[in-house]
Amino acid sequence: MAKNKGKNKLAFPIGIIAGFLAIIGLITVINFTADKINNLTDKTAEKAEYEEMLRPVVMFDPDPFDDLTQADVSQLLNSAVWALLMSDEGTEQYSYSEGENFGIVVPQADIEKYFTNLFGTEINLASMHSSIDMSGYDIVYDAALQSYILPVTGVESAYTPKVYDIDKQGSSRVLT
Repeated sequence: MAKNKGKNKLAFPIGIIAGFLAIIGLITVINFTADKINNLTDKTAEKAEYEEMLRPVVMFDPDPFDDLTQADVSQLLNSAVWALLMSDEGTEQYSYSEGENFGIVVPQADIEKYFTNLFGTEINLASMHSSIDMSGYDIVYDAALQSYILPVTGVESAYTPKVYDIDKQGSSRVLT
């Protein structure tokens, strides 16, 4: 019996250390799992992407609409113009017009590309190109050139979007 007591002297401290390490391991696994679940449900990057996409749309506080076909096309065109101006591509590749309407000459096809990126293909923009009268500046449409002449001006955004929640409903995303 005396021999058994000598062999078990280290069993208790080793058991305490093993139990302590098991608790630390359990806490680590719980934290790791919680972080992974949080990363799966965290939509910060997606929210920022939508905010950037919506910035030219809400810049000038467009009239509300429930259906895109009911929206003021000039306001939507203005959003497409500002999406182009605010894009990484910028306006460096475009020439300048001279004369009565001085500004940057942007082909309507480029504006249509940004329009489609923002609003889809529900509206046939081809027949709706026109000059846009905005307070403080005008965007002139030149039918002969099939281009827009954008004023060389800086305009500070009146509004910026903030996305709080993204819900997926079928093939649509509902942003709050």
